[in-house]
Amino acid sequence: MPDDDPTFTLLSIPNAQERLAWLVAHPEHFCLETVRALKARADWVERDDARQALHIGQLAEEVAEALDDDEARGLAVWTQANAHELLAEYESSVEKYESAASLFMTANQPLESARARIGQVSALAYLGKFELAQAVAESAQQVLTSAGDIRAVATIHMNLGNLYARRGQPQQALDYFQRALHGYRVLAEDLHAAFVQVNQANILTVLDDFVTAEEIFSHARVVFETADLRATVAMVDHDIAFLLYARGQYAAALKRFESARTALTALAMPMDIAYVDLNESDVYLDLNLPEDTLRLAWQAEHTFRAIKMDFEVARAQLNQAAAVARLGEHHRALTLLREARDLFVRQNNETWLSHTDLQQAEVLSRMGSYNKAHVLSVYVAETYQRLGLKTKQAYASLLAVDLFVREGRWAAARDQLGQVRQMLAGLTAPWLLYRLEAGCGQVNEGLGRPARAVEHYRRAAELAEQMAATIPAEEQRTAFVADKQIPYEGLVALTAAADPAEAFSWAERAKSRALVDLLAAGVRPRLRVTDEVDLRRADRLRALREELNWLYSRLTRGAAPGETGVPSAGPEVWEKIQTREQQVTALWHDLQAKHAEEISLEHVTLLPVADIQASLSAETRLVEYFIARDQVCAFVVSRERISVYPALARLEELHPLLESLAFQIAKGQYGAAYLQRHRVSLLTAVRQVLSQLFEALLAPLWPELTIASSLIIVPHGPLHRLPFHALEVNGRPVIETHAVSYAPSAAVLKFCRDKQPPRQAPPLLVGVPDDRIARVGDELRAVAELFPDATSLIGESATVEQLRQQAPHCGWLHLATHGLFRPEAPLLSGLQLADRWLTVQDIYDLPLNVSLVTISACESGLSGVSGGDDLVGLVRGFLYAGAASMLASLWMVDDEAMARLMTEFYRAWQSGVPKARALQQVQRAFWEEYQHPFYWAPLMLIGDEY
Repeated sequence: MPDDDPTFTLLSIPNAQERLAWLVAHPEHFCLETVRALKARADWVERDDARQALHIGQLAEEVAEALDDDEARGLAVWTQANAHELLAEYESSVEKYESAASLFMTANQPLESARARIGQVSALAYLGKFELAQAVAESAQQVLTSAGDIRAVATIHMNLGNLYARRGQPQQALDYFQRALHGYRVLAEDLHAAFVQVNQANILTVLDDFVTAEEIFSHARVVFETADLRATVAMVDHDIAFLLYARGQYAAALKRFESARTALTALAMPMDIAYVDLNESDVYLDLNLPEDTLRLAWQAEHTFRAIKMDFEVARAQLNQAAAVARLGEHHRALTLLREARDLFVRQNNETWLSHTDLQQAEVLSRMGSYNKAHVLSVYVAETYQRLGLKTKQAYASLLAVDLFVREGRWAAARDQLGQVRQMLAGLTAPWLLYRLEAGCGQVNEGLGRPARAVEHYRRAAELAEQMAATIPAEEQRTAFVADKQIPYEGLVALTAAADPAEAFSWAERAKSRALVDLLAAGVRPRLRVTDEVDLRRADRLRALREELNWLYSRLTRGAAPGETGVPSAGPEVWEKIQTREQQVTALWHDLQAKHAEEISLEHVTLLPVADIQASLSAETRLVEYFIARDQVCAFVVSRERISVYPALARLEELHPLLESLAFQIAKGQYGAAYLQRHRVSLLTAVRQVLSQLFEALLAPLWPELTIASSLIIVPHGPLHRLPFHALEVNGRPVIETHAVSYAPSAAVLKFCRDKQPPRQAPPLLVGVPDDRIARVGDELRAVAELFPDATSLIGESATVEQLRQQAPHCGWLHLATHGLFRPEAPLLSGLQLADRWLTVQDIYDLPLNVSLVTISACESGLSGVSGGDDLVGLVRGFLYAGAASMLASLWMVDDEAMARLMTEFYRAWQSGVPKARALQQVQRAFWEEYQHPFYWAPLMLIGDEY
């Protein structure tokens, strides 16, 4: 900008009085042209800095007032109106546009008055005042068309296109966008044409024309980059992210959303950030992460509500409703849907009313109101068909299929699926194709066509796995597969009788897939913090982790630092814990989204069944359980054969037994005196349950198992919490005759066995005693006496940093301290060390290559199990970090018994007895001494049994 440019000079003068003095001193610039120049400058900077544009408009108004010229006033107010609109201050914007139009009419400038109303159309549309916006547009268009102002007419058409897009009328929107594009091309205005094209591409995304939309976005983005319009480039990235999500490319979508958010945050554009939040919440909804969906949708609603953007508020409420419905809060979901529906009714938005009705149908289906849900889904599908929204029509039709399946109306479901297949022809919609194939499997099974059902279930499983492979972060991948078990259950059920090996293979594919992929990746999922925004987030993460360290300590220690005794954790503490955990998880997910490529996992082909069989010794049997359709199925795998037991028990029959066992074990917490006083009745009760569980889960298999001496148990679902080694046959525990170990899946076991830890490396012993686990020091000293070369970190020396430094040099690791499993935030589950909690995220970064990790003195086995039967928690962390096996406890242990049991186990293992055999020997001896499983059965060996 040259120094003699009046706008440059005026902007450099700090106050109004000095600016007026300069204008008086330079009469050649004290004129209408200076106001025009100021507006032109504001028009250029407004896209990236609307606040600066508003300031320029206010400065222009000073000049106009000094000139006492209504045309100049109109230009100045028009400039401010544009800035207010870009700042999402729509009511102020509408008022300024109206004022500018009136001033131009007073100045006998009807053409300028019509031009000023162009922006008013857009602002009114954002406020949901569609009829008024339409009327203003038509009035202005008549004047502009008569004047032959091609550019202004094109802008009116673009704003009308946006109006129809917000009203949910995509075809009309496309028509107006095409008219606008023609006008700008006639004038060779490439930049404005690019803005229209972005709007076109967004409509094409809604209409499922993804290829054309992607081409248009790519072209427009180059135009905006060339013009150095940073905010516009960021919003195009946001639009591309939504396109990627619509195509099922979740990782790429999250990365683009995060890139857009970073740029818009730097530019301080809260409304645009709210759009990113809103549309990204769609992705998290598809990934089965309702908490993240709620967080982002609520943030968006908060911003949009403040600026009275009711359309966006209603959209945010829709996503919140879907999220809370998945969390089981159906009535709250219906309330949110009613509120959203009222807003869409006011705007006469048929498309989004249909979206709302579709979500209501889903909620009603979850509540068991199938008839109402079915009527709604059919009505919505017909509306989508009329509007030309094929993927939405398919989605609604698939909901109708689900309802037909529930009612056993197989023929109706089959016909509906045929229509859905036609709707999806030529579309890239893997999430709908998955549901289509799963539905076809269910229908063919219902119609008595098992071979066809297997084909469809197989395709559905493959589609689910292909989609999961695009998801970078393990938590997201685990959540995504949680509700996609229908094809696996169908495949196991339908192939078990004819081909046990195939059925077993499908059971394996359904288990611990995210953990298998994590182990296969061979790289640690670390985040590379590279820019200022990342650093701020990392600092925030550290601060939140420090707060959580203190709050978690309230669960194991007293109310004040250094205070022991009864833990202090009331409702207030739990509320703070949950809030901090949600904040940590949100930050972690944001960083994962931004760095998707760095932490992406491999998707591996699972171990062939023959290889699993070949890995078993002659005296070993692998018993893998699989729960499908409330039925517990079991596979017995040996080197020679695979047997299947398809219907051992119903899960609903097992639940009371599992709860009864947990209740009996928990009585051990009352203390040794209580157990001794009630010894006979307590033993009778717990042994009865153990015998009943044996009859349900092992007795049918037992003839095959008696010829073996080792069992590897692969549990499923709630069976992960069951001590199979303690189940009783003829009054004796299973460990009387069998060494028992456990594995999350046969594939995970393979990775555990492939570890090659150093044979002679000394152990590392880590313990943090307090008055609740006072025997920890005695336990570690007893173990240290067996291993004179052991390194011990006890008390204050047991810090996270010391553990990191010593971990690479040890052959096995023993940790005796408090543990905590957080089901709401499994990556924050951890072990309490001297300085802070060692969480699963920290464990991932431990450089381990050890034969065994033992965790005593806590409920260390408390890992959660996701819907895809993926273990989450401490066990998962250490298996990934480099442990070939783990020794973990299922319940709170007795200090004295545990210290003795550990010492005897290590003595046997040191003498050369394999781990599973050593544990069997010790537990068998302790059973003879104690009888009650509370004392001898908490420990389970997970992973490599040798």
